[in-house]
Amino acid sequence: MRIRPLLLLLVGLAALGSARPDVASSQVLDPIQYTLDPASVFEYGCFGPCACPVLFSGPVKGDFTFYRTSVDPLFTHYALLNITWTYTIGTGSAGTPRVVHVVGHGTYDIGGEVAAQQRMTLDITTDDTLHQQFDSGLVPVRAAFPAIDIDVQVHVNACFDSMFRVVASPFGTASVPPGAGSRLLRNLTANPARGAVELVLSPRSVGRARVEVLDVRGRVVATLLDRATVPGEIQLQWNGRSDRGAPAGPGVYWARAAADGRIDRVRIVRL
Repeated sequence: MRIRPLLLLLVGLAALGSARPDVASSQVLDPIQYTLDPASVFEYGCFGPCACPVLFSGPVKGDFTFYRTSVDPLFTHYALLNITWTYTIGTGSAGTPRVVHVVGHGTYDIGGEVAAQQRMTLDITTDDTLHQQFDSGLVPVRAAFPAIDIDVQVHVNACFDSMFRVVASPFGTASVPPGAGSRLLRNLTANPARGAVELVLSPRSVGRARVEVLDVRGRVVATLLDRATVPGEIQLQWNGRSDRGAPAGPGVYWARAAADGRIDRVRIVRL
C-alpha cells in the first residue's frame, strides 16, 4: 500500500534532477519578498515599427511575494502574489503628481532545454478600475537568477501597447547589477517631460562610451557623453537644447548610447 507514495516521491526527485543545473542550483523554495529595482519602468504608447510616440514612460516602485509552486523536467514554476506597485503620471489639477496604484498576482517560469528561458504573466488591476493581463511570452533570461529582468506586455495590437519592465531581486539583497542583464541606458524621467531629462549610463567594462540625443529622423541634436568610462553608473542630463544651445522644441527624441560593443536607445517625449 506504500508503493504509490514512494513512486510519487521518486518522480518528484527525478523532476528536480532533470531541471537545468544552472537554474536548479539557485531556486527560491520558501515565500520571500521581492523588491522592484529602480530600472523597473511602465510604458504605454507605440512600439515596434510604428512612428507614433510612446505616450508615457516612468519608473515603477513596489514589491511582491515570490515562491515556488512546482517543478517539471524543463521549468521551475513560481507564483507572484501581493503585487503592490506604484508609478507617477503627469500632474493633477493642483499641479501635483498623480500616483497610480497597481495590485494583482502573476506567474514566473524559468528553465529551458538548451538555453535558459523565462516567462512572466501578470493579472493586475490599476486604480481599482482597469483590469489587464500581461504576458512576456517565452524569452531569454537576462539576469542571474534569483534576480529577474523581463518585459511583460498586454499585446493590444501591432502598434499600441502597454509594458512593464520588471527588474527585481529578493528584499535585502543588492539590486540587479549592471552587466547582469540590465540595460545600457535608462531614462529616469517620466514621459512626457517639460524640463531636464535625467539619464543613467551603465557600462560593463572599461572603454569609450558615447551618448547622443537624436530626433525622429536620426539627426544628432546633442552629445551628452563622448569619453572613456569605467564600469558603474554615470548620471547624465539633457536640458532640452542642441549642442549649439538652441531649444530643441517639443516632440519625440531618442537618447542613443554606444558602449561595451552594445547600442541601446530610450525614448524621450518633450512637451
